[in-house]
Amino acid sequence: MESKGKCYRCRHMDRYYTQEEKQFCKTQFGWCRKRQETIRIQENCEDFSCKPVRKNKVNGFLAYYLDGLLTQISHIRAILEEKDEEEKNDES
Repeated sequence: MESKGKCYRCRHMDRYYTQEEKQFCKTQFGWCRKRQETIRIQENCEDFSCKPVRKNKVNGFLAYYLDGLLTQISHIRAILEEKDEEEKNDES
C-alpha cells in the first residue's frame, strides 16, 4: 500500500472532539468516510485526498450551537421581564 499523506489532512476524515468544561478539544481519532471506520489521525492511507484550503472558516456546528444558546438566553430574558412586570403590578 502506497501512502500519500496523513489522515488529519484528508478531506474524507472527520476528527472527533471531546466536550470539556469550557471548550471542545481535539482527539487523536476521527471517522474516515471513505473506509467507513474510526482511524488515528496520524495514519497514512492510499485513499488520501488533500482537504481544500478554506480562507474563511465558518464552522456550521459552532454557528448552530451559538444560535441555540442565543435562543435560550432570549427565553430566559422574556421570563425575567414577565416576572418583573408581575412584581410591579403586585406592588401597585
